[in-house]
Amino acid sequence: MIPHPIRLRHPWDELPSRTPGRTVYRRLFKCPTGLDTWERVFLEVDRILFSGEITLNGQPIGRLESAQFFSADITPLLQPANELQVEVDPQTAVTARDQVDAPRQSPPSHSLYITDPNEPLGSPIGDVRLLIRTVHPSDQ
Repeated sequence: MIPHPIRLRHPWDELPSRTPGRTVYRRLFKCPTGLDTWERVFLEVDRILFSGEITLNGQPIGRLESAQFFSADITPLLQPANELQVEVDPQTAVTARDQVDAPRQSPPSHSLYITDPNEPLGSPIGDVRLLIRTVHPSDQ
């Protein structure tokens, strides 16, 4: 079934940051197997709790913004074993008072993969998933 989501839930490691006042979260994962040439792997982060920088295998792939949605094609950066790191500023945390629907403890989802808004987050930064999508050969 395409697209196919793979959630990167716990365990996430909390590491010291080189920048005072910031926190680094790390998640190790293996490359999805059986990918065909017409399939791409996207990293999506939904219900983002903090603003910060995100890297894969030491390569910057973008910036997260609190309460927003992030997506990036990471296919060229994937290795057999991968290290995803997110360095966040805890002062940018989304709080219930920042949201339209105050009882919620996390931002609303921007994805069709989160159907229950009260579903717990899968990581300390939000919902993180790999999404395998097909691409037309002319888009490769």
